[in-house]
Amino acid sequence: MDTSSKGLILRIGIGKGAETDDAPSQPQEPPKFDKLAYEEIVKYYGELRPEIQKTPCKLSRLCEELEMELYYKNEIENFTGSFMERAARGSLMSLSEEERARGVVAASWGNFGAGLSYHGKLLGTRVKLFMPETTSACKVDACRAHGAEVELRPGLLAECVKLARRDAELTGAVFAPGCDSIPSIASSGTIGMEILEDVPAVDAVLVQVGGAGLLAGVATAIKHVRPDTQIIAVESDAQPTFYESMRKGAPVRVPGRPTLASGLAVARIGPTSFYNARRFVDKTVKVCEDMIADAMRTLLMREKMVVEGAGAATMAALMHCGLAELKKKKVVIILTGGNVDFCQLCHALGCAGEDVPAAAAAAAAGAAPGDGDDHGDEEDEDQEG
Repeated sequence: MDTSSKGLILRIGIGKGAETDDAPSQPQEPPKFDKLAYEEIVKYYGELRPEIQKTPCKLSRLCEELEMELYYKNEIENFTGSFMERAARGSLMSLSEEERARGVVAASWGNFGAGLSYHGKLLGTRVKLFMPETTSACKVDACRAHGAEVELRPGLLAECVKLARRDAELTGAVFAPGCDSIPSIASSGTIGMEILEDVPAVDAVLVQVGGAGLLAGVATAIKHVRPDTQIIAVESDAQPTFYESMRKGAPVRVPGRPTLASGLAVARIGPTSFYNARRFVDKTVKVCEDMIADAMRTLLMREKMVVEGAGAATMAALMHCGLAELKKKKVVIILTGGNVDFCQLCHALGCAGEDVPAAAAAAAAGAAPGDGDDHGDEEDEDQEG
């Protein structure tokens, strides 16, 4: 295990022998879970069109500086500014016409809710959202602008999930989970198919991990076509749930602290996402607050792209985690979202390259520990995607 100041790395080495002296404990037979088939991703690739357009893989201006052929998978160019639009559309498309007519209710910190609101409007489906009252105002406004009924409630996302489930029971609406379902994972996996279309000989793909639905989908798609492509999972060290779950061989609950990457702050990963992701991940990397802030600043100043903290985590790993094996290689990093409010962006610009106090980061991000953008775990219900 590499514990240098450049970031903490867990080399998984599944099927090849672990490359660390503290290998993850992995049960011989994982519990039963819904295994994602590549054919499911292909199905959703067609069903999401034309409402979900292909996002570009943009060649970086920093290739020479970073000594690699680097591409950005720009999910910030989705209509609602986040990859979660794919998961939201896929979740809605998986429902029958009768279920969509009953309406959908969900809990959200913003990105998943915005996707549900927008595509619910396109499909003629009523959407009701329960959101923590500390949710960024710009995300709340976006959901309402797309026609959703929004109720702001005190407390963490876990409370909003409970309220959403209760509302669904009382009204007959359908509860929409954030990421821990095959439709949402497969829909996110279409990103992997698009990467292979644009960069067919890709050597490595860096993927953010919060609730792990994105990671599971993209890894499944990439490894099906190019099994030798390296899949590197990136998460915030404020709440390294996937990292610790990989070490234990099963989803575990991990306490967290406030972070700029609030979309990656998940207390416990859902089993469907975890077991599908762990089949294909080669390495897990953790990034800290100052790395994320520096990446946000670099993407804005050098690449002219506004990217939220969770979206910039992959760039942070590339810049600061000493991934020497990627030199001279073709690398794709996913920029998952650009829905950052002005205060958070100003905070990131002001603290880039410095040690970021967690309390200040929390105030700027409007985030609470243990409440990411995925709520896939039925037991904990405090996650979103």
